[in-house]
Amino acid sequence: MKLLLLFVSILVWMSSVEASGHKISCPPGMKNIFDSPLSVCYALVDPSKGLLTYAQAEAECRAIYFWAHPVVMSRRSFLEDIVRFAIDEGIPTKGRAGFWLGFTRDIEAPLEANGTLSAANAAIRKDRSLYKYTPKNYGVRDPNLWRTDEQPGDKTDERDERCTAQKKPGNPEFLGIDDYPCEGYQLHYAVCIWW
Repeated sequence: MKLLLLFVSILVWMSSVEASGHKISCPPGMKNIFDSPLSVCYALVDPSKGLLTYAQAEAECRAIYFWAHPVVMSRRSFLEDIVRFAIDEGIPTKGRAGFWLGFTRDIEAPLEANGTLSAANAAIRKDRSLYKYTPKNYGVRDPNLWRTDEQPGDKTDERDERCTAQKKPGNPEFLGIDDYPCEGYQLHYAVCIWW
């Protein structure tokens, strides 16, 4: 019975992240994207707070609404809608910074003690199936969401890029998921989602 309830709740959740004609009611500080089939709630963390690490983005989303988190989506066209929303809400479009996405890789793949990347850790960095929104085990379902075929895992240096972001919002050439270290290397703004 528990398994059946879990299955039903996952189906309901997946349909809400996919799209529907019905918009859910949003908590204060969040809103629907009305000119999009997306049915859930979004918020841009005030850009005046500055660029954030991934952990800071998670905390800022929870400050808006306890159950909110960095945005996830199921299709490239939905990412386009979310980028447009972020721009309309005032995300800066100059420079490389974009916004954090909720897809992360829990498994670390650091360099060896001698400073080289082992074949096993290189494979972990490249494995797209390891990038998920963990609380709901929601992975990157559309391979076209990745910015290029080299993503993720294009870095073989000390940067273990376990988090993801949409960089350079408004520049169509950069539409898509890009992997980044979760802190310290490149900071981003935050767009939050709740459903």
